[in-house]
Amino acid sequence: MAEHYQNTPNTHSTIIQGNVITGDLTSTSNIRFDGEIKGTLSCELKIVVGETGVVRGAIQCKTADIYGVVEGNIKTDELFLKSSAV
Repeated sequence: MAEHYQNTPNTHSTIIQGNVITGDLTSTSNIRFDGEIKGTLSCELKIVVGETGVVRGAIQCKTADIYGVVEGNIKTDELFLKSSAV
């Protein structure tokens, strides 16, 4: 049986530059994404797409900070597009 871990504001997952994911990625913690994904990126809290991040698919989260490239729909309560966002 899987254990359930409660999120705290300081927990996050990081996908670094050079990693390519084909398929959907779902997380209960914050995500910082600096790699490339071909699929849906979703989490319950915050997603940061870094300057080297490329999302070729949808994003779904509570808050999104976009510095990199997103080729798809974004469903969020708060969206912050930075000057480097595409």
